[in-house]
Amino acid sequence: MIVADSLRYDSVYQNGDPSVPYMESAGVQFRNASSTACWTLPATATLFTGELPHNHKATTQTRSLNKDSKTLAEILKAQGYNTYQYTANVATTEIFGLDKGFDKVVKAWDLAEDKGMGISQLLVLLGKPRIRRKLFSKDLITASLAKDIKAAGVWFRSYYKLLFDHVNKVLEEHDKRNEQAFIFINLMESHFPYHIDNDFKFTSSGIIQKFQELNAMYK
Repeated sequence: MIVADSLRYDSVYQNGDPSVPYMESAGVQFRNASSTACWTLPATATLFTGELPHNHKATTQTRSLNKDSKTLAEILKAQGYNTYQYTANVATTEIFGLDKGFDKVVKAWDLAEDKGMGISQLLVLLGKPRIRRKLFSKDLITASLAKDIKAAGVWFRSYYKLLFDHVNKVLEEHDKRNEQAFIFINLMESHFPYHIDNDFKFTSSGIIQKFQELNAMYK
């Protein structure tokens, strides 16, 4: 199961026809599908459980999967599958309980070489409320913030080739052993950066207000 985070339908299907060769040969098209939420955590939790957000509880308010909700990974694991998650999105990990049922969760930022981060990239991260809250908390002392900043590298780097290389090796190993595997992959390349349309117009005239409008797009 592959999720390209925030990928628009009209980027993959143009005039109703798939524009990506793999989708045409191996994909299934749902012409009347809607997400249960506008962001990753509750939407992915629904994919995993088949439940609406108010049932699985992984929402803005609670931020964690209901312990009584059974996931697809749990069901397949009980059927003899080895279950893996390869993700470039922190929202699908153990932080929010979406590791439930997976034998192994592999995070893209842990696979990649740490190349550091530039000033402009750090400024973008500081525009994110979650990072700002951690900056002024005990997490700065416990080094938890450093982990968050490393994970935030997905906003500025491409990890899909690295993830696919690892996934292909897992599939090859399972083929050799004649074992079944369920693999969930989350890709972030289609999520960021946000490109503003040339026709975009500010509703405010002041510099501060314009900055606030732009900043709101990243929250």
